[in-house]
Amino acid sequence: MGTVVDFYELPKDLIDLGWLVGMEEGEGCPKWHASDRCPELQMKNTDLDTMERYARLIGGNVVGPYQYKPRLKNDGTVGSVPKLIWEVHITGEPAAQRMRLLAPFMGQRRREKMREILGKWDTKTGKKIYRGGHCGV
Repeated sequence: MGTVVDFYELPKDLIDLGWLVGMEEGEGCPKWHASDRCPELQMKNTDLDTMERYARLIGGNVVGPYQYKPRLKNDGTVGSVPKLIWEVHITGEPAAQRMRLLAPFMGQRRREKMREILGKWDTKTGKKIYRGGHCGV
């Protein structure tokens, strides 16, 4: 299998970099995708313009909208209808590459989480020939 061709650089504009780091720290979800055994950066938000900017700066695509089912109140009646949700997911080596670049800017908890995820990924064998799922790198 060939090498994944995905080169990512942090935004050079300091305002864009600060915005991206703030969004990742406040709303981002770096995680280990359990079923595919690879890193994943995930963000969900109800504002399409926010998600489009995040996708442009992180190098991903916006998917959605999705809408969760309305929640029931304690009396059994339907509560307010949830807003539409937009998502951006990046998985595999592209997610790992972004975590390596963003981790130094994160607060302690997210930085440690990213390092934990990268430790699993960097020691995983066979990742270059992995086939299927989200992390087909």
